[in-house]
Amino acid sequence: MNQIFKTDQFVKEMRQYLTVILVLSETRWTLNGLEKFSDGYAIAFSGHLFVYHAAVGPLMSQLEHKAMTNWNPVNERIMTAPFVSNRTKMTFIACYAPTNDDDEEEKDAFYNILHSATKDVPKHDILCVVGDLNAKVGADHQYCLEVLGSHGIGEINENDTLLTDYALSNDWILGGLNLLDETDDFDVENSWTSVKSVYRDVVKANLGFKKRKREEWISDETWIYISKRKETRMLILNTSNPEQKAQLQLRYKEEDKAVKRSPGKTKELLSREKQRSQEKLQRKKNRKWFID
Repeated sequence: MNQIFKTDQFVKEMRQYLTVILVLSETRWTLNGLEKFSDGYAIAFSGHLFVYHAAVGPLMSQLEHKAMTNWNPVNERIMTAPFVSNRTKMTFIACYAPTNDDDEEEKDAFYNILHSATKDVPKHDILCVVGDLNAKVGADHQYCLEVLGSHGIGEINENDTLLTDYALSNDWILGGLNLLDETDDFDVENSWTSVKSVYRDVVKANLGFKKRKREEWISDETWIYISKRKETRMLILNTSNPEQKAQLQLRYKEEDKAVKRSPGKTKELLSREKQRSQEKLQRKKNRKWFID
């Protein structure tokens, strides 16, 4: 990853798996900065001053790059990056922990700094600590079920204690653990589809979809044309064949004209609908008063 041209490979994979933010744990870039690539993709990175070692940071699409308010390069192993959206604020902590063979002092120093970076994040932000923490949690989770759950493989290493202590101190649950045995047949497509469906279901159940208020003056017929135009737009974005894309673009233009030509509701119709709505509301109030 220490060659800039390799980022094109990551960008290609991100497009294939519809990923908008990819946190990299070992870019091996020096210093810190922000680099922009093709199609608006960018990476904010935090590295060592002189040595090509560690270095972390998020690689993101153009939209997420605009949503990133700022970024804080703590050191070559830790970086924070807050993002803002219409619904909430989110902070990513990109990290790369020392390996199990590194010095104990270096491990303790890493987690002390990680604790401090975590406390600096506003309480109302959604916090995601992402990266390579170089810890094996093992299969025996009886000692820490509230953090690890009941699944896992292999044996724990020394870094496991540091990781679980960090999670316990923040009342967190560890996720994204590697639960695949080395003897299993690993399929990237199936694995990614499974992970993506879990995240989608959780977000749908807890956040739901954003409700958009329709403009009163737009007729039902116009909304049908708008829906068709939107479907065509998505087909254009997801089509790589030049001939099909050209045909879809012509179709999009015709549907766009149909939207603009479609008549809206007149003032008289809006007035009648508003009056009927008020009468209906008044009847509900009267009925409630009668029942009470």
